[in-house]
Amino acid sequence: RDVDVGYGIMGLSIALALQEGCEIVGHVHSDVCSVGEARDRMIATAIANDCDWLFMSDADTYTSNGKAVWDMVSHGHKTGVALIGAPCLMRNGHGYNVILEEGSGWAKPEQVENQIRNVAMIGSGMIAVNIRWLQENWPESPWFFEHRPKGKDVRRIGSDRMFCELLRDKGGQVISYGHLIPKNGGVGATGHEECDNRERERTAA
Repeated sequence: RDVDVGYGIMGLSIALALQEGCEIVGHVHSDVCSVGEARDRMIATAIANDCDWLFMSDADTYTSNGKAVWDMVSHGHKTGVALIGAPCLMRNGHGYNVILEEGSGWAKPEQVENQIRNVAMIGSGMIAVNIRWLQENWPESPWFFEHRPKGKDVRRIGSDRMFCELLRDKGGQVISYGHLIPKNGGVGATGHEECDNRERERTAA
């Protein structure tokens, strides 16, 4: 219930804080088992509707600071980055979903809060994707997918990290925008095994 209310407030706050020269094209609710597939569907919809940017928020992540959302997107647009995101406190409370550089651990609050930083990876809890950059540099899907190396002792690489790695490989910048800190409702998805199998099949296809 808190998440439902938070999402309603977020929608209103973003609409009320609409900046001059900007337009909200629409809202996409992608309710599918695979997170990667859901994100890819949203990107495809944004491309089909000739959007410049896609603002994406997880089902359990929200903010009441609509102005900060627009400021984040505006900063990304002015600097021409491929991806800009708000650092989200992870459910275990041990850090933010940001990796500052390859090989480092999850970022601590003092490393990301109230700071704008070029980073190696940011999770997709609340992000904005530069659709124009994507069309020019990475026009074909899939964009979000997992890498599952063979061998039971080799850890898979999640779709968020793969997306950021490939953006950077193609010359794009990934930015953590620490002037926006969303709330995480901590609502976990059900049916993890089913979703995991679905993502494995999609990645192998």
